[in-house]
Amino acid sequence: MNAARARIEASTGKVMGAVDEISTALREQSQAANQLAQEVEKIAQRTEKNGLSAKESSLAAGHLEELAANLKQAVDRFRV
Repeated sequence: MNAARARIEASTGKVMGAVDEISTALREQSQAANQLAQEVEKIAQRTEKNGLSAKESSLAAGHLEELAANLKQAVDRFRV
């Protein structure tokens, strides 16, 4: 009976050790997943900001083209 109890206790210890290892691994995976999610969010924010900057640059380029055309028309009036 004592031998059976000893085996049960040894097996229980092994199971508890495995459960602890799994718990630790899950905690580490959770932390890594949270860090990854934060980095993905940062990338998404930067992408959105870059998209807005590109749109603003495009609008500014269009405005500059319009100004250049107006300037060309004004200069053409002064040609002799």
